[in-house]
Amino acid sequence: MFLGALFQLGYSPEQLRKDLAGVNVHGYEVGLETRVVSGISSIKAIVEAEEEHVHRHLEDIVHLIRESDLKETIKAKGIELFTRLATAEAKVHHTTLDKVHFHEVGAVDSIVDILGTLCGIDYLQIEEMYCGSIPLGCGFVECQHGTIPVPAPATLELLKGYPVYQTDIEAELVTPTGALLLTSLCKFEAPPHMRITHIGYGAGTRVLESPNLLRLYLGEKASPIQWHDLPGEGSSVVAVEVTIDDMNPEFYEYVLIKLQEAGALEAFLTPIMAKKSRPATLLTVIASPSNVESILQVMFRETTTLGVRLRQEKMYGLSAEKLRVDMDVHHIGVKIARIGQEVVNIAPEYEECKQVAQALGLPLKDVYDGAKEKARKKIAELN
Repeated sequence: MFLGALFQLGYSPEQLRKDLAGVNVHGYEVGLETRVVSGISSIKAIVEAEEEHVHRHLEDIVHLIRESDLKETIKAKGIELFTRLATAEAKVHHTTLDKVHFHEVGAVDSIVDILGTLCGIDYLQIEEMYCGSIPLGCGFVECQHGTIPVPAPATLELLKGYPVYQTDIEAELVTPTGALLLTSLCKFEAPPHMRITHIGYGAGTRVLESPNLLRLYLGEKASPIQWHDLPGEGSSVVAVEVTIDDMNPEFYEYVLIKLQEAGALEAFLTPIMAKKSRPATLLTVIASPSNVESILQVMFRETTTLGVRLRQEKMYGLSAEKLRVDMDVHHIGVKIARIGQEVVNIAPEYEECKQVAQALGLPLKDVYDGAKEKARKKIAELN
């Protein structure tokens, strides 16, 4: 499933065969087929190997890897993986590392799976991998040792210390090889900010009640949004709210003006239905903590309320810059907001656009759109 997902991300069976040409394993073929699983297009990687009667020990596989012409980083990682697997098998079977033989995992197809996955990750230049909790199946499965419980004992050994969750799906959702790759290659934490560039789905063999897929999505690290706190140097603001159902609505314009003079960052009205099905107005004011006292003075003096509600909040904003553009003989300020280097908002100053529209006898929307277009061209020139 790892190989299938990597194939859909841009790796290929041809490249895998080329990468493993210098590894002393023979008698295998690698291919792929496209499958649709739960409506999702995916790749089933197919590794077919001639039947073997060889039980390789750890030292055999370590020798095979060391004598190959793989990159040194891949050699080191491959030896690390097989050593981890041998350690888990030795503990489960109460034996020592030198006496462990790998059964299925020592077979050619499993060697190709593991080393091929490492080569695919290197080919795609994947630097870091992240994974969430791993789902576990239940029931029993047949192997060379007979009937064993699911998850297999070696799988659980490899998953010790990593986040998992139990499902009621009677199937081996995680094999020892899968557990080995996930826990050896991935960080179990939230991924960094990234721009997703490719998505790959690797299909499993069995048809399950949930999609039997491994999904890998490939991306490039992106800088997190650079926020600056408002107002001033602090991020804390206070929301002051009051519900009014007994005041002359003509007074609200004056109240809003007084609130702005008192230092309100925002002040707005919301029509609501209050108690006894009375039409009412919700007056909301956002202010810095230092201005709350003056805001309360206005609300108690200028409205009919006898009480207000306060709550602490945080306000964040994008860093903004200001440009000036020419419209005939007039100038209009334009605010530019960015995330990193990407411009995400261009906002001409409304009052200045209104003055220019009146002076030139033009529709306000035309002046606004013209200022925005001039700002966009100016940004392109500056970049």
